[in-house]
Amino acid sequence: MLKRKQGLKRGTKSMKRSGFSKKPAQRSFIPKMSLRRHRQEQQYSNMRRKYLIQHPLCQLTIAYHRLDEASVVEMGVPASGFMEFNGIFIPFATEIHHRNKRSGARLVDRRWFASACRKRHTWVEGNKDIERREGYLLPFGTNFDGLAPSGEQCLATDEWLAERAR
Repeated sequence: MLKRKQGLKRGTKSMKRSGFSKKPAQRSFIPKMSLRRHRQEQQYSNMRRKYLIQHPLCQLTIAYHRLDEASVVEMGVPASGFMEFNGIFIPFATEIHHRNKRSGARLVDRRWFASACRKRHTWVEGNKDIERREGYLLPFGTNFDGLAPSGEQCLATDEWLAERAR
């Protein structure tokens, strides 16, 4: 290997660049949700608030104990976090359960809303197979209008609650 007697001479000029200048990077913004979905979410937020005012008690708990919602609410809604009806504690609703998914326009379809407390809502979402049989969730493949794949028309939440109370 040959050794240099002198080091390489370094010039002070910078290298010649081509005539093409690099464009500054364009920042592209990809929204987290579409404008249409954003409007649906805003509409849903207002509907959710009104629905929870109309149905202050957990409808899933009422359905679980096979009570009539009208007779429970008729007693008056107390100011505390739950009410006692014939020895059964019924908590206040804090969430909306969607019996027919939340996708697309189903997000704002009130027919499938059910008011829920956190405990009962978590339980329903964790036991989907059992809850489909009980009616807390509609069968797989149910269309927007509530028509199940078997051809059976599913009951809207109010009708379903009344049917369970009988």
